[in-house]
Amino acid sequence: MSSNKSIFSPPIWKQLMTDAPFAWHQRFEAVQGLQFTLSDLLHSDQILDTYIDALRIAKQAGACLHEDLDFEDWGAVFIGAILGLMFEDNELLGTTIAAIGDDLARAEELEYAIRWLTVHTTNKRIAQWREHENPAIRRAVFGALYADADPETLRNKPQHLRTQTHPVVLTRLLDIAGNQRHTAWASEIARLYDAELLDIRFHAIRAGILLGNAKAFSLLNKIRNEDGPYRANALELYLRAGKPKETQKAITEILESELSTHLQCQCVAWAGYSDFVPFIIRAMEYPLYARTAGYAFSRLTGVDIMEEDLDRELPEIDDKKTNASAEQKEDLYRHPNERDWPWPAPDKIQAWWEQQTLRFSPGTRYLAGYPITKPNLDSVLIHGTQPQRQAAALERSFLTLGVPVFDIKAYAPLQQQRLMTL
Repeated sequence: MSSNKSIFSPPIWKQLMTDAPFAWHQRFEAVQGLQFTLSDLLHSDQILDTYIDALRIAKQAGACLHEDLDFEDWGAVFIGAILGLMFEDNELLGTTIAAIGDDLARAEELEYAIRWLTVHTTNKRIAQWREHENPAIRRAVFGALYADADPETLRNKPQHLRTQTHPVVLTRLLDIAGNQRHTAWASEIARLYDAELLDIRFHAIRAGILLGNAKAFSLLNKIRNEDGPYRANALELYLRAGKPKETQKAITEILESELSTHLQCQCVAWAGYSDFVPFIIRAMEYPLYARTAGYAFSRLTGVDIMEEDLDRELPEIDDKKTNASAEQKEDLYRHPNERDWPWPAPDKIQAWWEQQTLRFSPGTRYLAGYPITKPNLDSVLIHGTQPQRQAAALERSFLTLGVPVFDIKAYAPLQQQRLMTL
């Protein structure tokens, strides 16, 4: 513990140095949590704001955070950047920036710290970071400056797709260009459709699809049909953005293929056709795929498996007989959060489906139990869980050309303001 002045007693100050970064970690968990809603995210952001206010007061009283924050903790970069920018504390900012290294998760903390401040574009230090030697820093800065930018600002920035050549930076810029649906970037995006690196090529194709480019959609086929790190992303894009007749044919072929069952179940959810629900109910019979199948079932039907008592206790799995551990380790398409998902009880799920099946019309796409229409998607953005909201944001952008992809990770009060204008 340093000898810095603080309005808090040493034990409370020490606890604050742990709890404030942890509040960011809780916020990060809420952003991607299975059961978290916008209301939960708003609560997390209010807690985080309270910690920021407490540290602001302590800083005004002479506290020196760079000595007491543990920059190995998740959230320390976010806290250090917020307070460093707020007080133009170069020593704190220097320590914060040095802690990022090549860690993109910590770079994301920096991006959101900048976005948290309402006057970030006027800060000279941020302007300097756009030329920083560390591409992770540049990625964070461009993300912060342009993710919430107005159309006129974006109109004048497509040259960044030429000047910023590092994949870490370029992929973030391509994401922004696609999500903002800004056509002024279209020619520069198209230039990258044939990029040598798959990272850049996929993000360029994704951006092109969001801009309505037919060539980009055709180029997606190669990625979705070959094993690789972006196959799942490509399949989701294809099934959400494609024409109904084509996607119905594609999902039929996918379920008849040798594709990973984990990925097949997710494809059913992305396609959204209730016609294929029996496939994921059958997959629940296999412990190796049960949780993924249950998750897909929830995404499509909107049912909360635990709330409706459709789950079961964790079954015993004989790894020696099933070799399940080896199969799961080798499966590229097993979702990283699968261990947190509930175990569905297939018999209960089947009974529920038989009672509810008349609610669902064959050939109609569903998300969270509702037909995919703009009013329903707007409702999901307001009331749904974070995974449902993420899907609704993407689906909504495909329904109307030019509508940006709603940012479900943004500062929650800002999200509330934006939702009022839908």
